[in-house]
Amino acid sequence: MTTTTAPADATLPNPLYRLPLPQRLMFRAMWLGGQLGLGAPIVRALSRQFEAVRPKVEASCFAGYQPSARDVFACCFTKSGTNWALQIAHQIAYRGDGEFGHVHDVIPWPDTAFPLIKAKLSDPVDARCPTGLRVIKTHNTALDVPYHPDARYIVVLRDPKEVLVSLYHFHHSLMRCLVEFTAPVEELLEMTLRAENGPYGSWSKHTASWWARRDRDNVLVLNFAEMKRDLAGAVRQCARLMGVALEEAEARAVVTKSGFAYMKAHASRFTPPVPRLRAGVEPVLIRRGQSGDSGELLSAAQMAEIDRFFSEELQRRGCDLPYAAWFGGG
Repeated sequence: MTTTTAPADATLPNPLYRLPLPQRLMFRAMWLGGQLGLGAPIVRALSRQFEAVRPKVEASCFAGYQPSARDVFACCFTKSGTNWALQIAHQIAYRGDGEFGHVHDVIPWPDTAFPLIKAKLSDPVDARCPTGLRVIKTHNTALDVPYHPDARYIVVLRDPKEVLVSLYHFHHSLMRCLVEFTAPVEELLEMTLRAENGPYGSWSKHTASWWARRDRDNVLVLNFAEMKRDLAGAVRQCARLMGVALEEAEARAVVTKSGFAYMKAHASRFTPPVPRLRAGVEPVLIRRGQSGDSGELLSAAQMAEIDRFFSEELQRRGCDLPYAAWFGGG
């Protein structure tokens, strides 16, 4: 299997020394363990720790927050087009002229496990924003995101087979910044997508929760594959939801800056600020951005098994999303 590295212009400053001393020492201990060949056990231990903490963070991260008409929530499962949705919504809010050094300098992410996120929920709306809107990132289910009829909610649903492939590469990319390890794809499948409370949550729980709200006027549910086929159409839908009438030139700018080529060329603006303990290894968030290429990692039998499992899971949750029509199989 090939290892994808970040482009040269996507190199980030190492945030290790911005962490408190106890955390720096913890990461150094991880590096030492990796040098001793303990990479895989260390990653599994980290995943178990995240699995234990994640439900508490999800339930409390928005505590006391009251959404308003200024808020646009990008509500996507991990590796389902989250940063794509953030970029589209942010560029619409700034009429195609949104600039930032890093996406989380301007967009808060309350349910994150990364400690170095600059933007906060309590921040005022940027006075330079012509629409008075600001975007909020979350991987939470609908049950753990505060709802208000004046706020807007953009949801992107992606084929779970594609999510697994993207997550496999992303997970390894992050962890290899710390230690050397390789996990079989079957292990990651059990640890992530299928798990009710795994380190990345449950795809079916997240999908069912937001699909149930799709008919609300302030909720937009998009199909990742359809967005790939018609980005301009997705931008129009998001702008309509956000109540922003874009001029033709503004709409073109939003589409350009939300395209894969632009985001890949500016990948450092979207990459998680994870400490790097191994020289020359960078986290890779924007890899290929394609749809329908699950076969690069999964066998036909594995893809059929995933389709069967999630079709049944959605039905068990009372979700009537037409799985086969959206994602194939079923």
